[in-house]
Amino acid sequence: MPTSHHPRSRMQQSRWQLALAGARDLVINSLPLILVGAVLVALAYYVIDPAPPPVVTISTSPKDSTYWKVCQKYKAFVEKHHDIQVTCQESGGSVDNVRQLLGHQATAAFVGYLPESERLHPDIKSLGLLFRQPLWIFYRRDVARQKGLPQDLTRLTQLQGWQINVGKEGSGGRALFLEMLKLNDIALTPTPENQRSPTEAMQALIDKTVETIVFEGVSDMVNPALFHDPNIGLMELKHAMAYDQLLPNIDAITLPMGAVDQSATIPAQDTHMIGTQASLVVHASAHPALQSLLMMAAREIHGEASWVQNEGEFPIGKPGWFALSTEAERFHRQGFTLKERKLPFWLVNFFERMWMALVTILALMVPLSRIVPTLYTFRIRSGIFQWYAALREIEDELVQRSRDGEIAWTDLRQRLREIEDQVRRIQVPLSHAHDLYALRSHITLVGQRIDSAATSDHRPFMLSTMNAPL
Repeated sequence: MPTSHHPRSRMQQSRWQLALAGARDLVINSLPLILVGAVLVALAYYVIDPAPPPVVTISTSPKDSTYWKVCQKYKAFVEKHHDIQVTCQESGGSVDNVRQLLGHQATAAFVGYLPESERLHPDIKSLGLLFRQPLWIFYRRDVARQKGLPQDLTRLTQLQGWQINVGKEGSGGRALFLEMLKLNDIALTPTPENQRSPTEAMQALIDKTVETIVFEGVSDMVNPALFHDPNIGLMELKHAMAYDQLLPNIDAITLPMGAVDQSATIPAQDTHMIGTQASLVVHASAHPALQSLLMMAAREIHGEASWVQNEGEFPIGKPGWFALSTEAERFHRQGFTLKERKLPFWLVNFFERMWMALVTILALMVPLSRIVPTLYTFRIRSGIFQWYAALREIEDELVQRSRDGEIAWTDLRQRLREIEDQVRRIQVPLSHAHDLYALRSHITLVGQRIDSAATSDHRPFMLSTMNAPL
């Protein structure tokens, strides 16, 4: 005999059918609760807005300058780890970057030194300090000799009357140098030809079309030819510690002897300079997820050793010119968590922004979920009990016909058969089988009453209900 006809096989198949029917009914009864939960999650997602914007603009500085090159690294990191397009926007420099943030022309920016008028903006928040950048003052030694000065200059007053390229309008190096000149009672009115970008200025100094250049930036951006040309010198500021005390957010730094070229011992001695600590800033309205992503990039990109900083010294969770954002405080306090190292950024960000809302929704759904078993039981039993009305109608008609002396029972038998056929197709979980068996017993009982009432007509009527499989 084929296996499919074995009694045990039929029993197992019947159990699977009952289980599937029960699961289907449970899902159907849970749909209202699932729908409510989905609406609440969608509403929370809309309000919290956990996803960062698809396009980010970072204001930098002139092309090929420090900020521009650093921005390219941020662009590569962000676009690799998230579906966000990053645009590195050229600008005059730190001062110009602040103005672009305030004007909503950029989402984030790099800033170095800022004049007093640009420091008090509560709508700008810092994400921390990134790296140290010296203020480079290069000059032509042959011009110094022509002016009767020593070839190694050490004070800004020695630059009185020199042709000085101070950089583009809006740059932090320009703002810092003008503040230093002011402390030394030196008046300087920059001319258009003396407002070149750092790259252009370095080449102009080599070409002898300018006498002095000033710019701020990391050591990597300095043209090595400036150090190896004997007619070009790097100014050592003997009063570096004084500038550190007199100007805010300024560091007295030292370029170690031989740091540029060990074999040629360049510089020939420790050189005292001043510098600023570049910071990454955003508008206060910047998306928290974007801030986290930028700080993750900062942690990966910065921290290498240079001529003027140690390995691992940066980034630092200090405010700089502007207060740290709430997101920055959290990030610098906790650092990279395990989930941020192992899970995709979008998933980590989603749960960090949504976990409170999800917990609240879950707390609301737990009491509501208690009605699901009640609805489930009601639906199962209502599918059974609905046939009692039809059965009761047949029974009442049977009583009425008995009273009236009618002997035609064929239509009642037919209606009862139809009910029996419909009930036979009902599938219920085993936990509610007793209700179904009770209904089928009652159908049999009504059938027996019809048969009993029909005996006088000698037309016995037997129902097959008792032998029908569940």
